[in-house]
Amino acid sequence: MSGNNIESLPTVIGSLSRLELVDISGNAVKLLAEINSLVPLRRLSVLSCKANPCQDKKHYREYAIFTLRGLKRLDGRNVWGLITTLFGPCKTVYTAEFNSAV
Repeated sequence: MSGNNIESLPTVIGSLSRLELVDISGNAVKLLAEINSLVPLRRLSVLSCKANPCQDKKHYREYAIFTLRGLKRLDGRNVWGLITTLFGPCKTVYTAEFNSAV
């Protein structure tokens, strides 16, 4: 779905239960709430939202990581590396909460 100038994710995407990777880079997605439509995708481990207006929103990375608990890579970066960068000492709390949610 990359590079199609879409502003919102199709509602059907949440029913594609076997998706492991979603690349919506190079679009016009503005709202962080669009990430919510990916929550039903339990196998989703890779998300790329590069070159979308939503990526410039404050707390975009935190929102994506906490909303999509199974992510391993976000915008080409390892999620654990992002957690260390974003949360520092708080990563222990996140790790414990993440492990209990899985």
